[in-house]
Amino acid sequence: MSSSQITSISKPGIMVFVLITVDPSKVDELLKHLWVIYKHVTAEPESSFFEVNLKRETGEIRLTERWHCTVDWFERVQLKKKYYQPYLEATEPMWTKPRVIEYFECLSPEWTTIKPVDSATYST
Repeated sequence: MSSSQITSISKPGIMVFVLITVDPSKVDELLKHLWVIYKHVTAEPESSFFEVNLKRETGEIRLTERWHCTVDWFERVQLKKKYYQPYLEATEPMWTKPRVIEYFECLSPEWTTIKPVDSATYST
């Protein structure tokens, strides 16, 4: 689905997947900067989910976000928020590859299941 097709969707929203790659020795430094904007982003009324995943050995950090908005609004309004600027100035020099941002359409709620962490069974 093209970005132009997604922009017409107003509900239930979009998923935003961001992949940032840094030298593995810079992962902790990047996460410190990310924590600052994480708090801002998750306070936004349109943000309903934000998860950070890490592949430490390769320096890959994946951000998974759910937004109740269109791609157009996200790019025109959200990505222009002032709190991103210090984060980008501090972290862009650490990137070893260009940042990748992908947008996906969210389907209706019956396509979403989130189980409490306590219900998961972990194998060691």
